[in-house]
Parts: sequence; structure tokens; C-alpha cells
Amino acid sequence: VTPGIDVTTPSAYRDAKQSDMVPASYNFSKVRAINKAWGRGGMSGDVGCAAAHRNTMAIAISKARLTKKPLVLVLEDDAALTHDFKVKLHRLLRNEAPCDWEMINLQAQCAHGRCVGPRLMQASPSVDDRGPGNACYWGRNLGT
Repeated sequence: VTPGIDVTTPSAYRDAKQSDMVPASYNFSKVRAINKAWGRGGMSGDVGCAAAHRNTMAIAISKARLTKKPLVLVLEDDAALTHDFKVKLHRLLRNEAPCDWEMINLQAQCAHGRCVGPRLMQASPSVDDRGPGNACYWGRNLGT
């Protein structure tokens, strides 16, 4: 389990950026302004959670390299897997995943991007500036 960070404390946010848990290019003020314009709540919890996810991915990559195992499965602490999860995952990786894939999100909210298979989409990390109500922004990397 990788804990999040409390970005309401200026020193914790600065430390998270310096340790690369939050990308150096991330602009918290820009995100706050976008959220305010869209009528969304604060972003502190989202940033702290995303930092934990980023840290978890770094740990997973490091351990995969160390153990020379090419695949890593990262799950939320409250994930509930179906009885045939292993079979479905194997089929997805064998039959649909592109050769150059790096990550697959198994439960994307409001997926968007380019279709690469019957059940796979390559998501775009860009900010869409069409404004609230015109697109779903779950999964976007706001502020970068």
C-alpha cells in the first residue's frame, strides 16, 4: 500500500515535486483555476491520490526491472475481482493489447481516446479546453 500525500501543506507539495511523486511540470494553480471555472471541488485529495499512484507505478517498474519480470498488476486496495478475472486478463493481453503497450487501465471512467482493440482505447493525456458539459475529463492529466 502506497500512501498519498497531503498537498495542503506547502512543504509536502514541494517535497512531492522534488521527489518526482508530482511531476515538476504540474501546475496546481492552473488545475485549481480550471476546477473553479467548471464548478468542481478542491483538488488536494485528487493530487495526493495521484501522487500515490505515481509512486506506486515507480515502485512497480523498479521491482519489475529488479526481478526481470515484464508484467506488474497494480490494484486499488478495495478492488473486487470477478471469478474469471485471470482468464479475461490473459485474453485481453494475448488478443488485444498492442505490442508497444505500457499500461492498461482496467476500469476507466468515461473513456476517451483512439480505439486500439474491441475493448481497448489509447487515452489522451491532454487537457480539453471545451469547458464543462462538453466532454468528460475523468482520467485527464490536468495541469501538465
